[in-house]
Amino acid sequence: MKNLLLILLLFTTNSFSQNIEYAGFVLADSVYMDIHLELSHINDSVYGITTMNKNSPIESKSNIRGVFNVKLNTYLIQEVNVINNESFNDSITFCLMDMTLKKNKKKLSGTFVGNYSAGGVCANGIIEMGEVNFLAERIEKVEKKLDKLYTETKIIDISETKAYNLSTTDKKITFKIWDQGKEDGDIISLFANKKALLKNHVVKKKKEKVVFNLIEGENKIILRADNVGKYPPNTALLELKSKDSALQFKYSLKKEEYITFTIIKN
Repeated sequence: MKNLLLILLLFTTNSFSQNIEYAGFVLADSVYMDIHLELSHINDSVYGITTMNKNSPIESKSNIRGVFNVKLNTYLIQEVNVINNESFNDSITFCLMDMTLKKNKKKLSGTFVGNYSAGGVCANGIIEMGEVNFLAERIEKVEKKLDKLYTETKIIDISETKAYNLSTTDKKITFKIWDQGKEDGDIISLFANKKALLKNHVVKKKKEKVVFNLIEGENKIILRADNVGKYPPNTALLELKSKDSALQFKYSLKKEEYITFTIIKN
């Protein structure tokens, strides 16, 4: 299911080069099924195998044949017989597809009409496929982006440790602080390398932004709770952002407690 969802995401982008193996999905009557196509050319003629629901209890394989129209860049492909079928005991009632697929760089897309082996229409819908190597590369990129997005948006609770260490190659850090709940008059002071950046600052829902330059080596940023507001303790959300990362933190402090960020500039 995860791979099918990733494949669905990939078809929102453009791309396709000629290859013999494709993977994607079939959509019929609001139902998605995965499809693999092994395709070979002999001049304008094509032949190969389609596999539906690969590596599942209802996997089925069919032989295919067809033609490729060079001028229209289009395949006309027909499933001619069932090789193996885990879905049905009776191959006579199996649904075989006639496909019209447009080639566009690294993708195939088009429509199909399904017919029972014994005659009669059984289904119709759309098909989207991409070159397997292309999809593998795209899936890897999507997974990396998702991992990065997760890393950048997860909130780290530093109420217990009251400390966090990180490194960066950036020359500066952007600091933001805001009240994620009800404003209750929480006041903080912020220091970077013993220099005051914010003094007796009242934390509000609107983000307060401070940008400061880093020195080579170790940098110390200290956030101190100057009170506990109307509803103790002193709480807020923080963000430390550089060109390398964007990290969010939450904290809960008593009066005069503080958090220390140690930033190493490489």
